[in-house]
Amino acid sequence: MQERLKSLFEQAKREKGGVISGLIYQVTLIFRLMRDSRVNPFLKVLPIAALIYLITPVDLFPINPLDDGLVLWIGGALFITLCPSDIVQEHKSAIQNPFSDSKTREQHSQGVIDGKVKDIP
Repeated sequence: MQERLKSLFEQAKREKGGVISGLIYQVTLIFRLMRDSRVNPFLKVLPIAALIYLITPVDLFPINPLDDGLVLWIGGALFITLCPSDIVQEHKSAIQNPFSDSKTREQHSQGVIDGKVKDIP
């Protein structure tokens, strides 16, 4: 498990785009994994419990507001780490290349019908 956490840290260092885009990427990955039925339902409790901790007024670590962020980050990172790696990789590649999974961009746009608009007086 330490190796997987270390690889997450290394990946965060390599990826470009800043903190905000990394945060959006992680949240998107967590949402996609939460909706995936192949992920164990007991694992899905981790991000939910982290959000509940954020909402409740009780603090386990009365340091400052950083403990809420730390619990959210640990809950999300632990959830991603404990999910099956093949499912995580599948979702990561789908986030990075949304049209590369099964259909090309042309296949996605085949449902578009071109037409002209005519106003009737």
